[in-house]
Amino acid sequence: MNEKTITVDELQKKLDKKENVFILDVRPMDQRNEWKIADSVHVDAYKQLNAGDNTALDIVKVPADSTIVTVCAAGKTSLLASKLLQRKGVPAYSLEGGM
Repeated sequence: MNEKTITVDELQKKLDKKENVFILDVRPMDQRNEWKIADSVHVDAYKQLNAGDNTALDIVKVPADSTIVTVCAAGKTSLLASKLLQRKGVPAYSLEGGM
């Protein structure tokens, strides 16, 4: 499966153009509490994703008409999240390099 990523600049351009972007933050809550991207949705799935749990994002309802972007601290766990969503038929991107 291809690694679909999006750069910070590409994401910022989409946000500036007011495109529909669904940002899914998969970091642990303590990291989220430090700072977050405005209007992002948080699911504390870090441990589940790194353990290979294929149900880690089952509670997430992603809008069909949006660009889906997963984010984490360094870009590794968000890549796991985007791949999991892709396997479920959701065209998701991981934020390259993380936050």
